[in-house]
Amino acid sequence: MDSAFFVDQVQRAMWIIALVCIPIILPALIAGLATGVIQAATSVNEAALGFAVKLVVVGIALALAGGAIMGLLTDFTVEMFSHVQDVVR
Repeated sequence: MDSAFFVDQVQRAMWIIALVCIPIILPALIAGLATGVIQAATSVNEAALGFAVKLVVVGIALALAGGAIMGLLTDFTVEMFSHVQDVVR
């Protein structure tokens, strides 16, 4: 095993991390921004409102994208464990 293999695996791991985080963080960001704009326009300064909206949006995002996220993580993990025998040699 040369260093290029390990660099490639780290790059793939970083890409997988980005793909796993985006479906959760992006809806939360949009919900937080929309809630903030609405709160600023209506002068409602309730911190629990922003938290509750983001919590619901993240829950929905996890319900919709959770299967795809788990599939992606499972495939990557199985592939990493299949390379263990090559690395040990």
